[in-house]
Amino acid sequence: MLTFNNTLLLHEWATLPQNILADIFSYMSMNERLKCSVVCKWWNECLQHPKLWSRFMFKFDTNIDDEGKAIKCIESYCQIGRLSEVEIFVNPKQSVSRDRAMMVMEELRSSPSKKLQKFSFHFSGYNPLLFNGTELLSTMKNLFGSQPNAGVGVCHLTTVDLTECNISLDDEFARILAMNHPFLRVVRIQNICFVDNVTPNGLLVLVSGCPELKELCTFYHSIDDRVVAEFCSDFRTTVSNLSLICNASDKYSNAVKSETWKTFNRSNPDAELRLEILLTTPQQAINKILCPDIPVTHLTLNVSGSRFEELVIIKQNCKQTLKCLTLQNDLAGIIPPPPGFEPALLDLISDCEYLVEINCPYPLSQDTV
Repeated sequence: MLTFNNTLLLHEWATLPQNILADIFSYMSMNERLKCSVVCKWWNECLQHPKLWSRFMFKFDTNIDDEGKAIKCIESYCQIGRLSEVEIFVNPKQSVSRDRAMMVMEELRSSPSKKLQKFSFHFSGYNPLLFNGTELLSTMKNLFGSQPNAGVGVCHLTTVDLTECNISLDDEFARILAMNHPFLRVVRIQNICFVDNVTPNGLLVLVSGCPELKELCTFYHSIDDRVVAEFCSDFRTTVSNLSLICNASDKYSNAVKSETWKTFNRSNPDAELRLEILLTTPQQAINKILCPDIPVTHLTLNVSGSRFEELVIIKQNCKQTLKCLTLQNDLAGIIPPPPGFEPALLDLISDCEYLVEINCPYPLSQDTV
């Protein structure tokens, strides 16, 4: 059995250089860092290193929450260096968790030394029925609406990720981002909510107000020809990723025209256009969305029953750009592939020269494989 001299070990730890200790502490949670700060004076000094307090991650759950006291970290430590990234996880069923998340956002809003660059908000667990998150959205608007000349440095923001924050966003939220954060590069507002209230008018303000925006994840009904054309304007950063989800709301929206997509593809030749068509998308809308010359690179198609007519449309209109095709069917595994499915799939493969990945819900014959 190995034995250690505790005095010697403490001496070795006490003489480690600050940068090494900072690297070790960076793997700890905020509460663990707070406990380490009271071990000795040297550790406390090392824990003031800006590297340790540039990124804050909070996980609030009233059943297992151990980060309530860690809210004080923002007030205590963001004065040290540059607070650049905040990530919040909340159990939406629990009011205490939501309240603590709002406390964090209010503290961020009032912090005079904040230079926030990345902000992410996630729901963990089940989102209760009829919860629309009005109070959370209002607090976010206050945070993002802080004026740069008020000394809070909000114009440093480059990334907003609300993909897993399942609340209904609106045009006012989009306008607040555009007015106060002109250097945004990544905006992800493609969440799961009952009603998405961001219209093409609001999104046009966001895109035109943020010329460096290179990644946008949103809903198809939130864009139109004007929004897509704005991505083709001169003096803009080229788009790297445009991700769109199609759902029942596209029954009432106007599809982007082929000519607009042609212009987009010429202006952003390396862009990835990711399109997910949900099961609730009306059939007549799918035919319009998958228009000729749409430069889709990654397509996820959810269909019901034994339909496969969309394969013909995909072959005709997406063959120049399609790289990845994912087919999903709510009856896969219950019913066999519809007659003619495999020949249609092989026909599509032969025409799509850039296609490198197919995810199919049906078992295929060995000849097809």
